[in-house]
Amino acid sequence: MKGGIVVIRQLTDVTEKRALIPYNLILSEKYKDAMNASTTRFEIMKMIKIHSDPKDEIVEPVVPVNDNYLAKIFTYVPKCERPKLALVCKQWKKTFDDSWFKVKKIEIIYWRYDEYPNCLDKYPTSDGGFCLIKSLLIKYGCYLTTLDLTAYGNCNIVPVINELCPNLVTLRLRFTNMDKLILANSFTRLSKLKSLTIIFQNIKTFLVLPTVALFNSLRNVANTLTNLNLLNWLDELVDIPNLTRAINDVIRDLKALKKLELAGIGISVDIFNYLTENGIVYSNHTIFLKKTLFVSDPFINIKVLNMMGCRITDDTLYTIANTFKHLTLLKIISHLVTDDGVVALSKMINLQYLIFGGNTNITDSSVKLLKNLIRLCLPTSDKVTDDSVLTVIENSPKIDVLSVYGTKVTAELVKKAAAISNKRERRLILCVASMPDIQQYESPYFELRMIRKIMEKKMVHVGTSAHGDNGLTTSARGQAQIS
Repeated sequence: MKGGIVVIRQLTDVTEKRALIPYNLILSEKYKDAMNASTTRFEIMKMIKIHSDPKDEIVEPVVPVNDNYLAKIFTYVPKCERPKLALVCKQWKKTFDDSWFKVKKIEIIYWRYDEYPNCLDKYPTSDGGFCLIKSLLIKYGCYLTTLDLTAYGNCNIVPVINELCPNLVTLRLRFTNMDKLILANSFTRLSKLKSLTIIFQNIKTFLVLPTVALFNSLRNVANTLTNLNLLNWLDELVDIPNLTRAINDVIRDLKALKKLELAGIGISVDIFNYLTENGIVYSNHTIFLKKTLFVSDPFINIKVLNMMGCRITDDTLYTIANTFKHLTLLKIISHLVTDDGVVALSKMINLQYLIFGGNTNITDSSVKLLKNLIRLCLPTSDKVTDDSVLTVIENSPKIDVLSVYGTKVTAELVKKAAAISNKRERRLILCVASMPDIQQYESPYFELRMIRKIMEKKMVHVGTSAHGDNGLTTSARGQAQIS
């Protein structure tokens, strides 16, 4: 095996062909990087180099591909593509059928302003993907603990989920319609459900009967549901529905509830007081928006949004990403945002300035998706390293300010960032945590600012660039407070 390419050798007997793959390939990190979530079965074959010459040498020890290895490979193929793999041969079909129990999560996510907002469009059917999703749930359903079907907006999928997915812990759905008969007595078999997110889109009027039917169904998970998120995607701050009458008694029956997040929905002071008295964490970023935005401005026209002071979660960012199309600047502080929230940030196609503060556990896997930024401040996280930050720099050709002082970047990142900025002949200010014995840089295109805390205040250690805005040279190792 050379260059990470899988080698398959045809045997001289043309009646039998066996695929030989190095034994350590499946477990190697290099292989995991090669196979990602968007890899199709056709791309897998492109990764395979076929040698028909029997003289070809295979450098590393090889073993026949058994079902366990095939099953491992299949996990890197999109779930919607996997049923096609079963058509290749009997061995693949057997492996495919036996590997379903390992699937614990399905996420088919809707992105309103993405190039392909609905991934189900890749598999067009007269029923909008209903049969495709149902076939997946027939195979996977009883093993799933996490399910996100926001790409499918019809509420008719709810009875299917209720029947086929009894072990769900986390569920997120999007409704563009509501039907009383379909939603009545939902969630009866979801006895393990802890987190439920329901997104309402393009529902101009919440009719009483289907709304009451949906909320009454929440009583079926009253003893397990800890997190409830009801998000009404608005296009502007007008005609916000007040669902107090529909949700009032239901909320009091959800005995396990610990967190309630609303958006685009109003509730009464009475419900708010109940949540407060019972220690239930409540957030509604629409209230914050009403204090900071002009009510008459449609969200699509908003370019600057300062959400500092607002409780921000992954679902908050998911809502913003799907309602503020032309947002160019976003400021947030949050310790609740995970990689899912950063993925939502990466889907904001016009975002150029991102100021993100707080202590988080976000990782390289999501940060590397950020691109086309001009200024970026990343939150504190010891799981963000040189790898993702360098990718952001490479994918943001106009970036001029990058603050990563709360991450685990090293002097190697500084070196590579300086080289990139010099090659681009575009000035970059890089803010990092104080590092001992770091190399000094004198360049009109690169300024390094090292930050350290003194008495719980952030301080800038200036002196690694001769071309800083403040005019200090490399010998001037002063300190300036930036608060």
